[in-house]
Amino acid sequence: MREDTKVILDNLNVLEILKKYGIKIAKKMGDEISLCCPFHEDSTPSMYINEKTKLFKCFGCDIKGNLITFISKLEKISYIETVQKLLGDSGISDNYQDKLARIKSSLVEVEQQVEKVDKSIEIYKEFIDSLPKINGKELVYMNSRNIIKEVLDEMNIKSYCIDIIEDLKKKYKYEELIDSSLFVDYTPKTGVLRYIGINHPIIFPFYYDNNVIAIQLRRLDNEDPRYLNVGDLKAPYNINIVLKSEVIFICEGIPDALSLMTLGKPTIGIVGAQNFKQEWRDYFIGKKIYILFDNDDAGKKGAKYIKEVLGEEIETTIINLPEKIKDVNDFLKTKTGEYISNIRRGNILKF
Repeated sequence: MREDTKVILDNLNVLEILKKYGIKIAKKMGDEISLCCPFHEDSTPSMYINEKTKLFKCFGCDIKGNLITFISKLEKISYIETVQKLLGDSGISDNYQDKLARIKSSLVEVEQQVEKVDKSIEIYKEFIDSLPKINGKELVYMNSRNIIKEVLDEMNIKSYCIDIIEDLKKKYKYEELIDSSLFVDYTPKTGVLRYIGINHPIIFPFYYDNNVIAIQLRRLDNEDPRYLNVGDLKAPYNINIVLKSEVIFICEGIPDALSLMTLGKPTIGIVGAQNFKQEWRDYFIGKKIYILFDNDDAGKKGAKYIKEVLGEEIETTIINLPEKIKDVNDFLKTKTGEYISNIRRGNILKF
């Protein structure tokens, strides 16, 4: 457990929390408290909370986590929102203010990033909102990777349009466009701006809540660089799903994430096998995680690295693809439309 999170937990009292939410204790033996689980119909006590470690687990519905997770489930708000709430009413003394500032900084880092670079965030959102939905050759390419249009629409995947680029040039200052990283100074002596994605017509926005915090651009061919990243990737792709789902699949790259979304699975994408950041760990506390990376050495090492970062407190399973199948997209190419439809209807995903 991170020291910063521990500061909050150390200042929460299990008995007081249970009393606050009207939850009756069935039995208390030492540090172990048993109770009927408040998250499913439970006539016999199936949940246990440890007063010392502040960890809980229900042996009926298998929900588990720390006391922050417990409160977030009761309040029906995200883990991050719960931390922010607790920062205000947990009764933590002034001695902890420096540590609490670091907690808030780490857990809402993306929101702070939005505040710091608000003009770039504004440019990204206007850019994405103004572009047409993915169409033409770009749509054909994504469909060839077994990613359905409904998912592309849901994730707001777009196609390049030169008119939008010219509109941005007219609306924003030279320095603002340079700072956004969407443009480079093509001829410094004359100050002529060049859009960086002229050869990368597929456009993937990274959303945090309703903000576009970064963008990834992709070529239609496999010439290098296949991908260009715009802005600092302060959160995984599709981070919003983490606030909504109890089960999360983690894929390597955006196309694989979109493929699993096509199968109806709540998925985030990590750009680069080793690019999972330590500070993202707290997003996943109390959730069940499945890691499905590419079937190569880099992918296997990346999956192992994420499992180590998440630690023993978070239930994490690495899914291994069959031999000779290189990634999720490759796997889907071997399957029929009926198979994909069955998985989307809720059938178990098997590899």
